[in-house]
Amino acid sequence: MAIDGVTGAQVEVIDGRPPSVRLQVESGTDRRVVGELVQEVLTRHGLSSRIAAVPPKREAPPDAHDTTTGAASIAPVRHLATLSVEEGRSRVVVTARDDRDGVAEVASGTGRRALRDAIVSATARLVDESAPSPSVVAIRRGTEGERDVLTVVLDRGAGRLTVGSAFVAVGWEFAFARAVWAALVD
Repeated sequence: MAIDGVTGAQVEVIDGRPPSVRLQVESGTDRRVVGELVQEVLTRHGLSSRIAAVPPKREAPPDAHDTTTGAASIAPVRHLATLSVEEGRSRVVVTARDDRDGVAEVASGTGRRALRDAIVSATARLVDESAPSPSVVAIRRGTEGERDVLTVVLDRGAGRLTVGSAFVAVGWEFAFARAVWAALVD
């Protein structure tokens, strides 16, 4: 598969994280068009990207030479790094952290539903602290091969549904938070 204007690509895959892609783009190529084409390819495969805004072009003096490499400006993607649950007799505190030192903490009452809602709220606050917390529409557990998978459907308001999935590696709480994160960073 080839996209006009792309001269090279590097893909970095780290266990448990979405792949990271860095593109080399020919000088003079419209990076927005390349970004849109890349997004179309990713969407066909159930993936998405976060492409940084391309800075406005500066007018160069007429005698200036283009010495840039033409690297596409793709923003590094944040990832949910940890989720901790501190339980007491009358409350639970959920703390979500991303890989860029972002932290969100939510305290709630006890019980399974309260824990679930606190995980959703903490994860949503970490993704976008100004957005209202989504509500859970459905949670599905399944298997893919020998691995357990958790899928969540969220309502982000006005019937805007999003879905995210994550493999269960250790505990359901972190897998659930990762599925919520995937649903929110679409």
